[in-house]
Amino acid sequence: MKDPKTSHLLDSLLKCASECWSCASDCLKEAHVQHMTDCVQADLDCADFCLTTAKAVACGSQHVEQLLHQCAAFCKACEAICRAHPEEHCQHCADVCLQCMDTCMKFLQVAAEPIPATP
Repeated sequence: MKDPKTSHLLDSLLKCASECWSCASDCLKEAHVQHMTDCVQADLDCADFCLTTAKAVACGSQHVEQLLHQCAAFCKACEAICRAHPEEHCQHCADVCLQCMDTCMKFLQVAAEPIPATP
């Protein structure tokens, strides 16, 4: 079983991937779909990267730190693009991406903290 911080990270990554897929699907149903292509692409990129990162975290990959930095960047980019669209699903996706980015960065901070020596 994973520790609570890792479980929270995995939950956040999978929630973000799911929300991005949902947003992309909803964007494709919009009457003005031609104006949503940037959002769809950002959603799909972010979802794929969140899923890849979640797999690496779950497996304890040695590349987790690098992936988390990149994942946070994908989430930030997706958040900005979704935020530019007024649709409710885009705004919700932007919120989830921002939360995921924050969770990735906090996990990196905790991982970088030195382990206190025991007497």
